[in-house]
Amino acid sequence: EKLKDFNSYDYWNNLNDQEIYSFLIDIKGIGPWSIKMFMIFCLNRPDIFSADDIGLLKAMGKNYFNNIRPTKDDAENFSLRWKPWRTTASWYLWRSIDPEVVLY
Repeated sequence: EKLKDFNSYDYWNNLNDQEIYSFLIDIKGIGPWSIKMFMIFCLNRPDIFSADDIGLLKAMGKNYFNNIRPTKDDAENFSLRWKPWRTTASWYLWRSIDPEVVLY
């Protein structure tokens, strides 16, 4: 019953980020990282940052922390400088650790 509107983009689009998080977090098997990736890749939300993402932590270490992986708290605090475009920052961070140029 809880997922009856799951396939409706309009349904998700009418919820704010916190409402989406609150809705999905109670579903077994869905955690914070999954919810944030859903908001980035499916809903195209502009200001999502996942300090739980190992790739983002690795990229932040490479680009901003002298190759030392930051803690989740440090990464989250550092990401605030990119508001309200943390999704875009995430994309650039992920690309910065690609082993070779990716053509899209």
